[in-house]
Amino acid sequence: MRLSELLRSPVWGNDTVVRLEEVWDTLPANLQYPLTGRERFTPLYASTDVIRGIDFHPLLTVEVGDILDRVVDAGSRTALDKFLQSYRAVRIGS
Repeated sequence: MRLSELLRSPVWGNDTVVRLEEVWDTLPANLQYPLTGRERFTPLYASTDVIRGIDFHPLLTVEVGDILDRVVDAGSRTALDKFLQSYRAVRIGS
């Protein structure tokens, strides 16, 4: 039995090519061990271990890791905003 059968997921056709690094980056534990340089956009890792605030609220603050070094080194809100525009689901608070 194939894993795709167990998960009831479709089998990709022969014309579908997925690079190992794209799948690798979807596992948060692997973000510490990139297969290539850190210039590509990987999934943002948000830790829910430390959620700011004690009340449940639709707007929570969480710590986000694995932001590209060049964005961190720039140290500007402009560089961060430009970086986060690549993640459509991210809402930027002030």
